[in-house]
Amino acid sequence: MAMIRFRNVVVLFLALACYEENALARYIQSDPVGLEGGVNTYAYVRSNPLVNSDPYGLYDVIRRGQPSSDAAEAELRKREAFLWHLGSLMQAQINTTCKKNRAALQSKFDNWKVYVDPKADDIFHRARTGFADTWYSTQETRFNWDFFNLTSHDPGPSLIFTHEFRHLMNENHSLDNSRALVGKEAPGENDADAWARKFLSGDCSCK
Repeated sequence: MAMIRFRNVVVLFLALACYEENALARYIQSDPVGLEGGVNTYAYVRSNPLVNSDPYGLYDVIRRGQPSSDAAEAELRKREAFLWHLGSLMQAQINTTCKKNRAALQSKFDNWKVYVDPKADDIFHRARTGFADTWYSTQETRFNWDFFNLTSHDPGPSLIFTHEFRHLMNENHSLDNSRALVGKEAPGENDADAWARKFLSGDCSCK
């Protein structure tokens, strides 16, 4: 829905969760995710709509902890912007190629909360569990230092991002994702790899 006022034009875009005014890069209603979306509950995609998008009003990059310096804040913002970018690409994929399962995938995506490991730059305390960790129970994913420092031998960021998204789904959760089974020996990891590749190639089935 849009409202247009001539001379001083105001355009309001309707997300599923609340209205957003693109010119101001802010919601005109408080974000339903509350403070998890940041201190300003009226901010829209970190006030950068040219780079990020959130047409359904719920996907969010949240924070766990606070940076210890201005330099750390700047680095964290860069990493958060990258997660916003990957989220925007996934939303575009859901919109354009996922016709049969769009509602189910959109529901999962809308409730997904992602964040940067708050200790990513602490060499003694950073997470050392691979590129990312996803918790099915809370529908959250922590992206670790390794994810933001990929080498030429690593999978691409979109594949990793989509792999973690698969871990949110019941079909994957029912498989064995135990860390006792390393890497590709874990059925849940195999399934997430295969599903991510299918999704990125345009196959959006949940199976």
